[in-house]
Amino acid sequence: MGADRLAIADGAVVWSPEEGGVYRLPLKGGRPTLSSGTRGFYLAEWPWAGWPRNDPTVDYPIARPVEHLKNVLTGETRNAVPPAGRTSWHGCGVMWCFDGTEAWRRDGTGRRALPGQAVHGDLYAGRYVLLRQRDSAGRAAVAVHDLVTGRTGLLFHTPTRRGDQTPPTLHLQQSMLGYRTGRGTQVLVHLVP
Repeated sequence: MGADRLAIADGAVVWSPEEGGVYRLPLKGGRPTLSSGTRGFYLAEWPWAGWPRNDPTVDYPIARPVEHLKNVLTGETRNAVPPAGRTSWHGCGVMWCFDGTEAWRRDGTGRRALPGQAVHGDLYAGRYVLLRQRDSAGRAAVAVHDLVTGRTGLLFHTPTRRGDQTPPTLHLQQSMLGYRTGRGTQVLVHLVP
């Protein structure tokens, strides 16, 4: 059973396997148990689980990923409310939702333009989005944007002409980004929730 999302919380490992549900295993050992009422949900950010899952392996886009949230500990539910004129989005977390060019709070307020085009339909650490944008010299780049602070950081440039160096492979985890530069240096970026 592979884990899609994983967290350490309250003396246990919590995760969601590919088929859904939020499981818990005490750090002391034992048998994993399915948290009540989480079948079909996926761990978003402990203690929140969301549905439907943003699944990049299906042939069709999920129009409203993580529209429904459930607090695994209290049973509280929260539904995403899109701002006026929006009926779908690329990604949604506990506090933020976004599409390719805009972001807003989960309650539909605080709508703002992104400073570039979203690369993936995922939020990292609940508040960061990967973007394609241009640097101050006009070169194409991949950047990470913090929805809370509005700040953006350049990760690396991407090729735009024949002969440009191939961009590095970007490895993505829940709150960690990593890539190897052309000089062989490994770059790790820890995204603080």
